[in-house]
Amino acid sequence: MEHTRKGISEEELYDISEFLRMFSEPSRLKILFELAGQTLCVNHIAERVGMTQSAVSHQLAVMRRADLVRASRRGKLVVYTVADGHIEKLLTVAREHVNEGDDRI
Repeated sequence: MEHTRKGISEEELYDISEFLRMFSEPSRLKILFELAGQTLCVNHIAERVGMTQSAVSHQLAVMRRADLVRASRRGKLVVYTVADGHIEKLLTVAREHVNEGDDRI
């Protein structure tokens, strides 16, 4: 297995690239920011982000496979939450970076 100077293997670079690719879709980001710190069902997510339930369900399925969100059952209702604190931290850091504005050279 080949490694870079920093000891990161090609496989690990690929996995990181695929993980970060999940954040490249604006509709997924809308959903993730809405879910940050709370648990919601598809209907509520759809209302809050201005998407159809079908579109939200599709993106949630993609994000579940990538382990960005988790689903749990509450009676007949399925609710979703951000998978863990790492995901919320990435969202926070990305937002801070983008909002630095004029501080960049």
